[in-house]
Amino acid sequence: MSSGAETLHVSLDAKTTSKSELPRFVLSRRVYKGVEMLENEVEQIEVMGTRTDDIWVCSHPRSGTTLTQELSFLIETLDFEKAQSVYLDDRFPMIDILDDRFPFYRGVKFIEEMSSPRFIKSHLPYFLLPEQLRQGKGRDLAGHVRKIAAFLNKKLSDDDVDRICKHCHVDRMRTDDKVNMSYWRNIKQINDDADGGFINKGKAGVWKDLLTPDIVEKIDVMLKELDGTGLVLREH
Repeated sequence: MSSGAETLHVSLDAKTTSKSELPRFVLSRRVYKGVEMLENEVEQIEVMGTRTDDIWVCSHPRSGTTLTQELSFLIETLDFEKAQSVYLDDRFPMIDILDDRFPFYRGVKFIEEMSSPRFIKSHLPYFLLPEQLRQGKGRDLAGHVRKIAAFLNKKLSDDDVDRICKHCHVDRMRTDDKVNMSYWRNIKQINDDADGGFINKGKAGVWKDLLTPDIVEKIDVMLKELDGTGLVLREH
């Protein structure tokens, strides 16, 4: 099947097709890790590579996903001409379903061949999304440097941004005795005997990999007490 969006627009005009003429398709279902879902390549999705400029809209079905997709596409591209001439499912494909009977359920391979920035839609539960996405692959340090600089009303050159990113790389900071808190050792006991020392992996959510399952469960129970308070803790 061709990955070119332009080849998928033949005979898709709803105005020229009677509803009674359309076949009834039943989508196959499967259960994976206790979750019922439509037939897909979830095993590949979990380990697929992501890109730092990917734009993923991950949501519960019927929760405003389509509006969020269109807003995200236009905010990123300002390409109103493309938005009015190319189907949303071509511009912003859904990765959750693979079914060759339908023109828009093209699976992982189609998305892997998309040019950047890729727009990707998913209704999968958070824990089944690509690991690189959940771990914040790349987490766009230069972009965050520029955002903080803009907030502080500070103008930085590209060279400034590059130097800051290199200086703040987690591997360099972990060995820098000016920032890794090792200078506290002669003053008091410090928590730098864990794997990696005081500075961890520089990624959100890693704490669950470092703590024992029973401690993680206890923390989850504690966080449950926040339900209804209006306070929401997010990992990203």
